[in-house]
Amino acid sequence: MRMRTSKVPRRQGGLKGHHSPQVKASRSERGQAIVLLMLVFVGLLGAIGLAVDGGRLYSERRSVQNAADNAALAGAFALCNSNNVVNAAVASAAQNGYTASGTVTITVQNPPSTGTHAGDNEYVSVNIVSRPTLTFGRIVYRGTVETSARAVARCTSGGGTIGGGNGLIALNPSQDRTIELAPSGCIKVNGGGIFVNSTHASSIYIHSYGPPHCAEPRLQGQWMQVRGGYEVPSWLSPGTVLGPFPPQGVGAAMVDPLATVPVPALPAAAAAPSMPGCNATFINGVYSGGNLNLGNHWCTGSNPVTLQPGLYNSLTITSDARAILAPGLYFISSGNFTVDGAATATGNGVMLYVANGGINIGASGNVTLTAPASGPYAGMAIFMARDNGSDLRVSGAGVTLIRGTVYAANSRVIMEGSGTNKTLNAQMIAWRYYVSGGGTITINYDSSVVYGGGGSSVIELSE
Repeated sequence: MRMRTSKVPRRQGGLKGHHSPQVKASRSERGQAIVLLMLVFVGLLGAIGLAVDGGRLYSERRSVQNAADNAALAGAFALCNSNNVVNAAVASAAQNGYTASGTVTITVQNPPSTGTHAGDNEYVSVNIVSRPTLTFGRIVYRGTVETSARAVARCTSGGGTIGGGNGLIALNPSQDRTIELAPSGCIKVNGGGIFVNSTHASSIYIHSYGPPHCAEPRLQGQWMQVRGGYEVPSWLSPGTVLGPFPPQGVGAAMVDPLATVPVPALPAAAAAPSMPGCNATFINGVYSGGNLNLGNHWCTGSNPVTLQPGLYNSLTITSDARAILAPGLYFISSGNFTVDGAATATGNGVMLYVANGGINIGASGNVTLTAPASGPYAGMAIFMARDNGSDLRVSGAGVTLIRGTVYAANSRVIMEGSGTNKTLNAQMIAWRYYVSGGGTITINYDSSVVYGGGGSSVIELSE
């Protein structure tokens, strides 16, 4: 018996191309993981970009503000000197790394068109807008980034009282003995106050008794303001050496009142001195390589030597030489200004700027200086660079008469001379003070002749 079988039709292609549901799911998940990894990678780049560019933008903001502040001060300084305000401000911005271009905009206005001082001709406003290029930050932000800053500075004549009407200011904020009077030292301020910025409990330190010539109290002003305290010997009554007593306690620190006064521009080298009776070879020996060393020179006879303003490395007047300083700026770049022996130095309309060295007036040296009466440094007799820590020292029995402001923000003033012959019809602003040797500093404060008073020009940041 024959059996019949039926054929099962063969599926076309057999098993080729067949995928189980599990295989399909696995490939799909791998594709999703790649997409997720790319998204995470982009996110990480974006985060890095925000961190890097955010830091750059913060730094840029500070740089732009600093440039704007300096440019506004430069513009105000030009205004005081009747120079081109815009050119001065733009040049200052360029010195700080910002020149008008496609990515930097600089706007200078005198008077400002907006803000508190809009329309006031005493003010100069500077707006700087910087558009830095992003790095990684462009992954998450494709637009333009801007950072801007605005500053307003003022130039005014007769700016009023500088330093709160204090004739003597000690700027050091924390050390002891900011004002120190040895057993024979005294300080008297007439017509103004004394301000001691240090918070130390012994910011004023007075030794023992005073000399006969120094009428008590030994530290005296019309008023006295002290942020810290004072120390006197236990056997003395503080009220006999401090006047008025007790000093007025103050909480707020005094910011350097002349901190924004611009440093004078470096002048051309000074011309050779005028020395009657001396030949050119002799004069060149006295003034060589920017160093002037004027001593006892027989060829001058009884005639004084006339010095010219300008740039000096050092300036020394010794022995019995007599010098007249012609009006102007005497810029001492690297050495000292020295008057010693029985020498005499007299200058009217003079400002001394000492960049690195000290000021030394010793023995029987006689120095009489009167500050300029007009111009941007009217009322400024001595200006020691703010980073100059050298001493301003007066010793011996000579006479020192200064009319104008003595500004030595980082320097110690030392008075070691005998007698009551160190007089300033002015204001003294310094880091610290030390007085000994039977000497007395007498300051007759007069707001009309110091820097910022009378017809002087004051330059300050206002916004």
